Amino acid sequence: MNWFALILLSIGHIVTDINQSAVPAMLPFFKKEFALNYAQTGIILLVTNVFSSVIQVYFGYIGDKKNMRYLIVLGILLASVGVGFSGLTSNFYLLLLLVALSGLGVSAFHPMAFNEASNYTGDKKATGMSIFSLGGNIGFAIGPPLMYFLIYKFDMKGTLGVLVISLPIILLIQILLLSKKTKKTHKKSINLPLEFSIDRLSLFLLILYIMFRTWIYFGLMSYLPFKYAMYLKDQPSFVSILLFCLLSGGAVGTIFGGMLADRIGTKNALLVTMIMTFVLNIIFNNVKNEIALFIFAFLVGFVLVSTFSVTVVLAQEFLPHKKALASGIAAGFAIGTGGIGVSLFGVVSDHFGLSAVFYIIEALPVFAIICSILIKKPKPVKIYG
Repeated sequence: MNWFALILLSIGHIVTDINQSAVPAMLPFFKKEFALNYAQTGIILLVTNVFSSVIQVYFGYIGDKKNMRYLIVLGILLASVGVGFSGLTSNFYLLLLLVALSGLGVSAFHPMAFNEASNYTGDKKATGMSIFSLGGNIGFAIGPPLMYFLIYKFDMKGTLGVLVISLPIILLIQILLLSKKTKKTHKKSINLPLEFSIDRLSLFLLILYIMFRTWIYFGLMSYLPFKYAMYLKDQPSFVSILLFCLLSGGAVGTIFGGMLADRIGTKNALLVTMIMTFVLNIIFNNVKNEIALFIFAFLVGFVLVSTFSVTVVLAQEFLPHKKALASGIAAGFAIGTGGIGVSLFGVVSDHFGLSAVFYIIEALPVFAIICSILIKKPKPVKIYG
């Protein structure tokens, strides 16, 4: 396992996902700035999810055919430019364009970065990939409180702060990693190529599992600020701390999930963590004590996000010779389509109230549990050589 390369890529992942998580965290500010209703804020979320996730499949497809490692640094740059200038516009449609640009950068980064990281994982694929994924979840955790700090400190123009952070990281990755030839440490010359049977139903169930997980995660991340909006005036730090607990729990859980999957198997890891999510999420959405809210926010994030890298590894096992495409499907298309569903929460909230959204979020783990039970792990059926 090449720790240096994985950590460097993980840092790039941090910066990229700071931008991705910043947009949902900024929704209350955009809502106030442009006098939007919940459905219109859902449009912002829809745009960022379509461009930051669904399009990843395309980048994964072309990434398997061409050497496009430069998309790693270009993706970080576009993601930062879009979010950085979003606070300066007073035009709603220009805001959507900037959000789309940032999302495009996120889409360009992830498949190629996951593919690059897979070259350095060694034999412990789930653990190695979890190190890279850890960066993304740290970025998700840092994004909301960082954006709240920048906006409260410098007003909406504070969003430019993400550019100050990203530019040095882009230079480091380009100079220390991408300018050098990739060394694929996980392959040995004695290994023979394997032919895997692709169970399309199981791959579809995996995509559904990721979608339901994303509905829960993005739903909590996007609508907790509205649920606790009464704190924004007197205790503006409350919501940012609550989101930080949720997202930092996910960051810590990523490493746990990788180690758990290497020990008990990817399929079992999906099932166990989603059962835990079901129980903890019900408690979290109904608890009243502030300290308990922070604790259960961390625990929900911990178990829910722990399987992020596991699902990417499982997708790569389904498509072993198209790893960038597999990464695009697991980290892009499935998450993006889940994000589109979360955007519908805005419509639900406008018609049935905000509490209806959280009832849906409580029920979603049941469907993910069913998917994890039905998934069949791919097995090699032929050996050539």
